[in-house]
Amino acid sequence: MKIVIQTAFNNAVNVTAGVIFNTAMKPILLIIVILLIIVILLITVVGCEQKPKVEVTSAQAVYEALFLNILGDTHGQYYLVDSTEHDWFKKNPYKPEDWKEILSLSNEVTEELILEFYKINRSSRTINWKPFMTNASFLPGHFNNGPNQVENKCFVDKEESNIDVRFKNNYYRSYYSVSKVAFSPNGNYAIVKYSRHCAPMSGGGEFFVVMHFAEKQWKLIGGRRLWVS
Repeated sequence: MKIVIQTAFNNAVNVTAGVIFNTAMKPILLIIVILLIIVILLITVVGCEQKPKVEVTSAQAVYEALFLNILGDTHGQYYLVDSTEHDWFKKNPYKPEDWKEILSLSNEVTEELILEFYKINRSSRTINWKPFMTNASFLPGHFNNGPNQVENKCFVDKEESNIDVRFKNNYYRSYYSVSKVAFSPNGNYAIVKYSRHCAPMSGGGEFFVVMHFAEKQWKLIGGRRLWVS
């Protein structure tokens, strides 16, 4: 921004100098030129300050890495509910025996981390994420709520379908949902739940994933499958 302001200032000074040395300067003209310099500088500063900042939270970085792993590419379109899951955590209390495999992945993947994972997912929130490496289209939050209404949530026109499964005259559109992300105390391990809906015989299901941050990127190191179609 300093370079932009300096350039604008230099240009304005050059213009002013040209006017001063090539014109019989009158007081009123001098005032106009000074005001012009001020306006140019103000426009430049405000324009620079209003440029959007791209900030990616740790949770969003995990989501990005997760879907890169699931999809295997950056251009394939997928659908994602724009709010986090929470129903599963309400209906399925923590049982230590269910988490033995995940707890064995690392000393930093602890029971305290799993309990925190349950705690933060007692409620839902908007994801507020704009992927910059994957091609997501967002669906409204009500896709996470209420009963599994297949007719309303899964069936679309043929042009919108994205899996090769058809029921009578209905076409399936699969979509994903994710939980909030829980992090280990040092922030190097993360656990997240994701689901793929409306994908009969096409890899639909619910899954837990553990990721490790190493070499400046999140990598999937293990997980747990609840069910799969």
